[in-house]
Amino acid sequence: MKQEFTSKEAQRKYEQEIEKRKGKTANAFLDYVNDYDLFKLPVKGFNLKGKSEIGSLTGLLLTFFVYLVVSLYAVQKFHTLMYKKFPMVYQVTEQDKYNETEVRSFT
Repeated sequence: MKQEFTSKEAQRKYEQEIEKRKGKTANAFLDYVNDYDLFKLPVKGFNLKGKSEIGSLTGLLLTFFVYLVVSLYAVQKFHTLMYKKFPMVYQVTEQDKYNETEVRSFT
């Protein structure tokens, strides 16, 4: 799609904005995902763009693997409880010992 401009100044501002945005989408996504890295290490005296920890792709993948395993375990336990497949989860129905017509007096 070709963009039409009324002046050279507007075109120059548009091109500058496009240059600023280039690569930021991928970097913003990676920064967002790296915030979830459980295995990043704090480095004393290190500060790059306001961050004082260093993460890695391996730590990030391991973090997602841990989240996946914990989620699958939780789903499996929930399923076991809901459908009473565990022998320690059972349902008891007690029968009444007295008939409704029978009246007892304790005096």
